[in-house]
Amino acid sequence: MFKNYLQVIVMGSMMGAFTSQVHALNQTELNQMIECKASHQQFSNLGVDYEKQLKKLGWMRITLPDQPFIYVYKNAKPVTLFHRPTHEIALSGNAILALYRDENVQQLAQEFKIPEYTEYGKLPFFRGVKKLRTEAGGDGDISYHINLNLSEMQGKSSFILLGCSYEPDREEMERLLNSK
Repeated sequence: MFKNYLQVIVMGSMMGAFTSQVHALNQTELNQMIECKASHQQFSNLGVDYEKQLKKLGWMRITLPDQPFIYVYKNAKPVTLFHRPTHEIALSGNAILALYRDENVQQLAQEFKIPEYTEYGKLPFFRGVKKLRTEAGGDGDISYHINLNLSEMQGKSSFILLGCSYEPDREEMERLLNSK
């Protein structure tokens, strides 16, 4: 039960990244967030108006009925992320990612040295995480892990997600919950 409660708290804190102050985003900053070149604070600055901000940059939300937990955005103009063009990006929880429809997940894993995530055993699709760095919290703030994520998504329209997650440290979250 505590684990489920902790997951809800962690997810809330992840989505909390989208509830901070509003910041006028530009495409370069968005690219930096997706490619893990931004800090957690920069990611947090995306703010509650992230959808409006993305729309100003030409990103329009599209619906993928078989992927209800992933918000997908499409742009008429391609952008280059990870040295590859794409017209689509995705938001999911605490992650912002490039979406590719014609890439090979194993080649991407090898190129970016992303190990397969095997905590739940061997899956029929690829999930990988590469921890890049940790941004230390201070004065009661929680540390954040900046990770490069690679996920093979299957469904009516299969695709690959490659991008960054800004995850709060679980042990620090547990200590915070236990201190209350």
